[in-house]
Amino acid sequence: MKAKGGKETVMPGMEPTGHYWFNLGRYLQDRGMKPLHVNPHHVKKSKEMDDNSQVKNDRKDPKVIAGLVNAGRYMYPYIPNGVYAEIRTLNSLRVFAQEEAIRLKNRIARWFSIYFPNYKDVYGNVNAISGLMVLKKAPLPEDIVKLGVEGVNHIWRESKVRSVGLKKAKELVTAASHSVGVQNSQDAARIELQFLLSDYEMQVKREAELMAIAYGQNTLAAGEQFSFYISNFTTCMPSITVTPVVYAIRSSDNLRIDLWRGEAMRMAYGESTENAPCRVASWSAELLPGQYTIYGEAVYEYGSKTVKLSTLQVNADKPWCSVMQTFRGDGRCAVILACSGPEGSLPFGVEYRKDGQEEANRVSSNLYLNKGYITSFCISFESDASAKYSFRAFCEADDGTIYTDWCSSEQIDAVSRCCKPEAAFAVAGFVETGCCLP
Repeated sequence: MKAKGGKETVMPGMEPTGHYWFNLGRYLQDRGMKPLHVNPHHVKKSKEMDDNSQVKNDRKDPKVIAGLVNAGRYMYPYIPNGVYAEIRTLNSLRVFAQEEAIRLKNRIARWFSIYFPNYKDVYGNVNAISGLMVLKKAPLPEDIVKLGVEGVNHIWRESKVRSVGLKKAKELVTAASHSVGVQNSQDAARIELQFLLSDYEMQVKREAELMAIAYGQNTLAAGEQFSFYISNFTTCMPSITVTPVVYAIRSSDNLRIDLWRGEAMRMAYGESTENAPCRVASWSAELLPGQYTIYGEAVYEYGSKTVKLSTLQVNADKPWCSVMQTFRGDGRCAVILACSGPEGSLPFGVEYRKDGQEEANRVSSNLYLNKGYITSFCISFESDASAKYSFRAFCEADDGTIYTDWCSSEQIDAVSRCCKPEAAFAVAGFVETGCCLP
């Protein structure tokens, strides 16, 4: 038909029904054709135009679809290839894992409402790690009461959880002893919660694994790797030794983190690596939350040359805080904090003490966080102008209070001391960029 009509391209039309067209669409595209989609709703509404009949069958539908294609009422489906096909499939799996995790989280919340309503008075978030540790061994309120304060605290000490202690254990045991939950079918309730927690942890882990693959945490596809080349046009030396480096600078405090370092190479005058550039397909580094700028650098005997490659945003899934800067005035000291974490309101603050003093004072304030952003705010307290102080930031999270290390104002000015959340590993792909030495 193509040769007879003198046409250049075949454009077969089809009515998409779920996933059943995928194989045929791929087959047609791989053979140089352009598969088209017509809206099933249009097919349904226009099926009576030719014969005034509401009948819809396999003999009639092709004619209706062909008429819609001929009238230009179609759309081109996007059929990805290569790495883009991988990304689409992985993203679909990630969305499915997210939906399953949300469904299981809602079922866990339902279980608490029936068997242990007072649990929410102790933990506002059902995902609290320390709470889940106890529930795995003592699911019902009566099990927690039997375990006792020391038993609950022993579970946390065995797992080396330092953010909670006897105070939180006492709150949990007290809530369990005053529980008004249903006390029937307790064996079945224990089994149900164990199944729910097991399935929820599996879905959360699966989502994290898919995120790592989909966004290149472990490795990058060949088409997404970044590269930069180096050219030696120095006029002072006939040849120089050059080391390629990639590093990140955090925007909030100019913190530098080296991500990758290549092997040193000897370059003669006029020599360039443009035909064989430095290529980096992956790296791993512990990056604290924040906005980073990624640079490529050529280090040689008399200095270095730097070129900007891209930017990278690292978000915090758990509360995070840092003492950024301090100011001293007449009778007061102001501390600038940088805070990040999941969306919501949390209390952040500073503990402070004079040099040589063991007892610490604290000042705090509730701060609303937007996920993916670092929020800075100032908090102050009365101080002795002649005394030296040490500080540490803290955040009161569901799992307990998170602290930074103690540091003096001199140390704060030198480097930002941040508490260590779970390591955020990230890599990114960039475009080809030139980096010429002066």
